Amino acid sequence: MRSEEKLNELFKTLREENVTTSVSDVSSWINVHSTSANIKTVKKTAITKKIIIMSAIITTAFIGFIILFSGKQNTKPDNIKSAIIKENRNILHVDSSNKASVKSKKNKTIIPYIQTNSITQINNLAADAFKNEVIKNANDAQLNSNININETDPQTKIEKASRYWRSINDTLTLDTIFNGVKSLVFKGGNDISVRGSKRSNITMNYHYRLKTKGVYLKKANCELSYELIDSVLTIHLEINHEIFIGVGVLSKTSKLEFNIPENIAVYINTSYGDVEVNNLSNSNYHIQTTSGNIQAERVNGNVTLRSNSGDISLKNSELNNLSNNNYHIQTTSGNIQAERVNGNITLRSYSGDVSLKNVLGKIDVSVSSGDIMGNNINVVDALKIACSSGDVYCMITNPTSELMFNLFTASGELNIHRQNLNFRGEGHYTFGKGNVKITAKSSSGNIVVR
Repeated sequence: MRSEEKLNELFKTLREENVTTSVSDVSSWINVHSTSANIKTVKKTAITKKIIIMSAIITTAFIGFIILFSGKQNTKPDNIKSAIIKENRNILHVDSSNKASVKSKKNKTIIPYIQTNSITQINNLAADAFKNEVIKNANDAQLNSNININETDPQTKIEKASRYWRSINDTLTLDTIFNGVKSLVFKGGNDISVRGSKRSNITMNYHYRLKTKGVYLKKANCELSYELIDSVLTIHLEINHEIFIGVGVLSKTSKLEFNIPENIAVYINTSYGDVEVNNLSNSNYHIQTTSGNIQAERVNGNVTLRSNSGDISLKNSELNNLSNNNYHIQTTSGNIQAERVNGNITLRSYSGDVSLKNVLGKIDVSVSSGDIMGNNINVVDALKIACSSGDVYCMITNPTSELMFNLFTASGELNIHRQNLNFRGEGHYTFGKGNVKITAKSSSGNIVVR
């Protein structure tokens, strides 16, 4: 109780006492609160700095990982699986900050490649390259210039070139020049013309056109190609799938022309169509057609003309030096005509006639079932004639003193009418001691010599 009384007295005294607050007390309170707030601010700042440092470290590590990964991927452009990016990497446009260059060990040229940190950018570039490639292929198909190769054989070091054309809308027109050619080879089926010129290169002109009027179901196309290998130019022409069904009028034009200089060898093999050659000299010329005619004019050199079922004509091929002209002409079922020709001449026909006019040289003629007729023949060394079932007529300009005759017919008549020499009979007849030999034989025909 004593203690309780004391406490009550103390509380009474405090209640009765005036309460005052000094300025110094307020200042001390404020300072204490400010110090506490500063401590909290310092702690918060320290925590923030730690977070920034950690973020910087993580960001740096992440960026370094990306750079390391992208650098390994792009050091070898061939590792990119897209073939389109490989083919078009020289034309892709990339910011200069993302480019790098490396030297190719294979061809020792600097090849730019793409260094990027974005897979999306690569995909966009690949898509653009693919689009450009598709457009390019479509344009090439439209132009029908399908093959254009210029390469060198690594083994033989021989330069090669080739190209291919195809008709569009039933039309094909070409005008081309070839340089560095020593031999011209043609294969295919078509009319062809080869003319000599004073130019130093070869020109080729071709025109094809198919015209129809009416209602037609047609299927045809024209293909022309060339290949140039080691100065040998090979031309191939083919008109494929000719199917015409309908009612109306149809016409086709196909004309191939060459202009070539001297000393260019020509080899022509055509399955059908006529061949015309003129103004060719000082080389080898081999012309062959299956079902067409051959016309040769002013052609000098080593000449071979052959046709299975067509006529052959050789004209105006005269030279002072006879040894520079060698002619071999052969036809299966066609006629042969030689006019104003000098040289060594060999003529063969299975079932056709042979005609010679104003000819000078060494002559050998053989016919199975046809006639042989010669006018104004000046024989050098020998004239040899063989005929199975046909007549022989020859007018020789050589003097009789230069000639030695050996004539024979199995079932025909011999008739010789010359100055100071007349003979008519059958069987076998020989006359003269000259250096020029005239030999004529016929199994079932007459032989007339004038």
